[in-house]
Amino acid sequence: MTATNHDKSTRPQLSGRNIAGACLAVCGLLIIIWGGTLESVNVLSPDFMSFAVSGLVIVAAGACLATALPRAARVALIWLTTLTSMLYLFILGMAVIVSLISCVMIAGIAAWLTIRILR
Repeated sequence: MTATNHDKSTRPQLSGRNIAGACLAVCGLLIIIWGGTLESVNVLSPDFMSFAVSGLVIVAAGACLATALPRAARVALIWLTTLTSMLYLFILGMAVIVSLISCVMIAGIAAWLTIRILR
């Protein structure tokens, strides 16, 4: 985000939202790394994927807060998190209908967030 400063120059400024978003993104990445050290990195393992999905949700929340991040990057992170969450639901081995209902809800939330970001 650029703003006009006291000396009439335009340069990026850090706001509270950008700092909070960056902190959340770093925490999310640390959760994913922590999961990689505790469990073997395997996208078909529910143990590792619980860390990966949790970390991606935190990173996506941080990206939504950070206004300095381009809109396309925020939308891409939201949909990456959505697809990873859907994969995780099917890895858990729940009944297919329960996984599908959950996928519809997750996709709806992702679509709503995408529309809010792109407006």
